This record gives sequence, C-alpha cells and structure tokens, in this order.
Amino acid sequence: MEYYRSWDGNGLPLHLTHKMTRAEAAACEALGTAYLIGYLDADAKLIPDVKMHRGMVFFAHEYTYYRSGRLKRMKLTNARGEVLVQHYRESDLPRFVW
Repeated sequence: MEYYRSWDGNGLPLHLTHKMTRAEAAACEALGTAYLIGYLDADAKLIPDVKMHRGMVFFAHEYTYYRSGRLKRMKLTNARGEVLVQHYRESDLPRFVW
C-alpha cells in the first residue's frame, strides 16, 4: 500500500504521482483534502487504486492485465456505489473514465 497526492495523464491504469507517507495521507484526511492509495502486485503493477476525499472513497479502480502487462479489464466504483466495468483488447489504449 502506497499513498499519493495525485495522478497524471488520462490513461489507465492511473499513473500515481507525488508519493507521500502514511502520516502525510493522514494529514490530508484531517484537512479533508484528497489523496490516493495504490496497491501494487509483485510485478509493481497497480491492482486497485482508491481516491479518498474527506475520509470517504471518492472512486476506486480494480485492474486485471494480460500477460504482456497491458490492461485487460477495469472496474470502476464511484462514490455513489455505481459500478462500470470495461474490457480491453490487448491493442487498446484505455483512457480514464468517470
């Protein structure tokens, strides 16, 4: 589990940026500002990511990959609990969806 201030780009999986400590994430939470939590697998691929805002989940992605490392499937859950699942061909260039 790693903590981040933001992400960049508009592709998937998210590219998390500005890594921070758990203490810094707790300070963000106390201030009601957003931060992200990333969970990496043994190959350093992002499996889920979660955006926290005001102590609550704002959105969460779950990812699965092809053996090549390309994104195969993305499941997005938003703050209202609505779920969107996207499947990708190995040649696709997945973009951020809300």
